[in-house]
Amino acid sequence: MGCILSSKDPSLFVGLRRIKPLVPLGFQEWVLVYDGPCALCQRSVRWIMERDKHALFRYTPLQSTWTQTFCEQQGIPLPQSVMLVAGSHYWEGAEAVVMACKQLGGRYRIGAFCLAYTPGLKKMYRWLAQHRYSIFGKKEEALTTCPGPRSWREPHPHSY
Repeated sequence: MGCILSSKDPSLFVGLRRIKPLVPLGFQEWVLVYDGPCALCQRSVRWIMERDKHALFRYTPLQSTWTQTFCEQQGIPLPQSVMLVAGSHYWEGAEAVVMACKQLGGRYRIGAFCLAYTPGLKKMYRWLAQHRYSIFGKKEEALTTCPGPRSWREPHPHSY
C-alpha cells in the first residue's frame, strides 16, 4: 500500500528525512468505533486524540446509528469491542488496537510492531474486553469533544 499526505499537513521535516502519515490510498477516513460507556475506551480515545497529529481518526460509539448502518451494509454482526474502519475494511479487537497505533506513526508504529508479535495478545485483549466494566467502570456521560465520522447522515452530526 502506498502513502499519501494529509491534506491538512502536507509534510513534516525532521532533519533531512521526510515523514508522512501512514494513510493507505483510497481510504477517506479512519473511524474508531469504541464502547461509549466504557471508561477505559473513553480514556483510550482521548489518548489517541492527543497523539493524532494528522487528524486521521474519527470516533463513534458502538451504540451509534453510524455503527449499526455500517455493520448492516457490510453484512457483519455488531462488534462487542473496539473496531477500526477504513473504507470498507475493518479490524476488530486487538488487531484494531495494533492498526490504530500503526496509523499514529513514529514511535507508536514501533510499538504497534511489538504489540502485533506479543504472544497471547488476542487472549489478553479478549480477557480485558470481557472485564473492562468491572476493572475500569462505566461512565454515564458521553465523549463530546471527538470528531465524528464525515459520512454521518443524521440531521445533527454528533460530536463523539
